[in-house]
Amino acid sequence: MDKIKSFLGNKIILAVLSIVFGIVLIVVRATAIDVLVKVIGIVMVVVAVVYLLLFVFSGEGRSPAQMIYAVVSLVIGIFFLARPGIVVSFFPIVFGIILVVSGAANLVEALRSPATGGSKAAAIAVSCIVLLLGAIILFNSRRAVDVYVILIGVSFLVNGILEILAMATAKPSVVDMKE
Repeated sequence: MDKIKSFLGNKIILAVLSIVFGIVLIVVRATAIDVLVKVIGIVMVVVAVVYLLLFVFSGEGRSPAQMIYAVVSLVIGIFFLARPGIVVSFFPIVFGIILVVSGAANLVEALRSPATGGSKAAAIAVSCIVLLLGAIILFNSRRAVDVYVILIGVSFLVNGILEILAMATAKPSVVDMKE
């Protein structure tokens, strides 16, 4: 029973953290994104140091790939730390390009498909929607970042609330298990 109580306690803590994180993302989007990019930058610098240490202390078994990984990780980490705004603005552009290319390729495939009727029309419609969403993201990338962060924040918020509700409704059954 102690394990169950401990598990429920941990789930409550995680649910509350999820709610707090969701609210932070919704309220202070720009700051939260910059902090996240900087944390990723710090992680990349740490990874670079680890690869460098592996290279230095590996002796005869050292691999040039370790040094390459160290340099690449260090450059990426420093760039993330020095220019978080550029990093943030880069992701929607890449995502938009991926959607445009994917939508266009799927549209060509749907148009060439021998299928007829509703399935072909649905494939064409979905391809056009993906293509349009990609173009919207490409031409309005800063707004796209805000929308992504709000959606992620709402997801964390809803997840935390649902976890707490699930635990509140499951608690009577846990008590029944004890008896």
